Amino acid sequence: MSIEFFNWIAVFAGAAASFAVGALWYSPFLFGGLWQEAIGKSPEELGNPIRAMGHAAVISILTAIAMALLQQATATDGTVAGGILGFAVGLGFVFMHEAKSAGFTGKQMRLVLIDGGSEIASLTVMGAVIAGLS
Repeated sequence: MSIEFFNWIAVFAGAAASFAVGALWYSPFLFGGLWQEAIGKSPEELGNPIRAMGHAAVISILTAIAMALLQQATATDGTVAGGILGFAVGLGFVFMHEAKSAGFTGKQMRLVLIDGGSEIASLTVMGAVIAGLS
């Protein structure tokens, strides 16, 4: 298992696809308004999104590298298998961690569903893209 054998185009395509899913998820067309209401901040309070988007892009790349490593370790092959693995990681690890943490932090379940749902969708697409192109 080594990153030297990665299809780096697949990794960056997976990161870009994941980033696009997140951008759409938090847009006014889907859950942006509900998310903003749940966090209780206006667009002015959130400020310029460029820094946050840059941060999200870097995290997407690092997550795509981790996804490629996991796919390599589990011999995941093909778009469907990659999507299933991404979904399992999103639901089984990320969403469940969000839900567990909410019990301690008091995070609203609505916000857990929005944020966790975004991660499930993003990781499903990322997994499918990386495995499909590798």
